[in-house]
Amino acid sequence: MTAADRDLPQLTGVKMGVGRRSLAVGTMGVIRVYRVAHGYRARVLVRDPDGRVRDIERLGLSRSAAERALKEAFRDRAHADAGTDITPDTRVRVLAETWFASLEGQSPTTRQSYRNRVDKQILPALGDLRVRELSIGTVDRFLQTVRKQNGAAMAKMTRSVLSGICGLAARHDALDRNPVRDANVITQPRKAVPKSLTVKEVRQLRALMTYDDEAVERDLPEFVSFMLASGLRIGEASAVTWAALDLDAGTVEVR
Repeated sequence: MTAADRDLPQLTGVKMGVGRRSLAVGTMGVIRVYRVAHGYRARVLVRDPDGRVRDIERLGLSRSAAERALKEAFRDRAHADAGTDITPDTRVRVLAETWFASLEGQSPTTRQSYRNRVDKQILPALGDLRVRELSIGTVDRFLQTVRKQNGAAMAKMTRSVLSGICGLAARHDALDRNPVRDANVITQPRKAVPKSLTVKEVRQLRALMTYDDEAVERDLPEFVSFMLASGLRIGEASAVTWAALDLDAGTVEVR
């Protein structure tokens, strides 16, 4: 997983010491690598052409992979900042970074989701192509592969991100139209409609559980009755403590 480029004021715990020498425009500071749950995270501060210092981070399965991904991201940012002119010969990875850098107003969660799709699906498969090589057939085959490997939901989000990237190219006349729009629509199978227990079934369930010695020993009849009466999920019901109960008022606080 990777993270979006973020403005320095949004970071927590980062302080610029008094008298610290500022970065030169277009350069980056010292790369720091941290161990995380699923690999390593490499982080570095960069100073963009607008003079603002921003934080970039990338993930990798190994320390070297995280550093390499971070250096590639810095390189691609430099290419994107070298000029805003997107041409048919522009690499897709540069186009993608330019598009991502232009995002404004999205929540951190949305930006992270977009960043993941760029880094995990789009760049590995399409990053080295030229923009002019993004034909309808190429895009459609790519999306169908994503669907086969990652599921329809992932493919739909990838399609949305790729559409935004190709839309930027079309606005720069690097593509005559957005090829994603003409690719096959990705559909998801409908989920089964949830079925609720009838009052008769509820009574049967509660009665049957009282005949099970192990269930009685584990207080499951009471637990099930509590869930039926409160409508709480299993995890919520399991987390209830005495402090969350008001027996006089007959209320429970879901924490």
